[in-house]
Amino acid sequence: MEKNNFYTSEELAKELRVNIMTIYRYIKAGKVKAYKIGKEFRIDKSEFYSFLDKVKTELERIKKRQSKFYKDSVIKIKKEYNQIQGKLDKSLDLVLNGVINKDEFSKISKDLQERKAELEYKLKDYEVK
Repeated sequence: MEKNNFYTSEELAKELRVNIMTIYRYIKAGKVKAYKIGKEFRIDKSEFYSFLDKVKTELERIKKRQSKFYKDSVIKIKKEYNQIQGKLDKSLDLVLNGVINKDEFSKISKDLQERKAELEYKLKDYEVK
């Protein structure tokens, strides 16, 4: 085993800017293969880079899944928003046609406007992400 092909736990922790205990947890969990030499662990560089590739792949998969979740959520919010606008329009038509009175319209309108405002807030929140 050539020393240049291996990291010590300390070197790896410094390079990754993590606590050495994080490296020990990775080793104990079997996420990173290590060899114990005396009291120290040695981590093969190529195996470590393979581990990093797996982590990167998993993070990309999570990012794609989150992106799809956000897109799906925005679509659902916009759909509900449009449905509320349609209900508001129908309610106004009912008032104009004398089917309901202004007080009934005010109550319906208030509830729908509140929900509409909630949805607008959610949309803005998703746009920030």
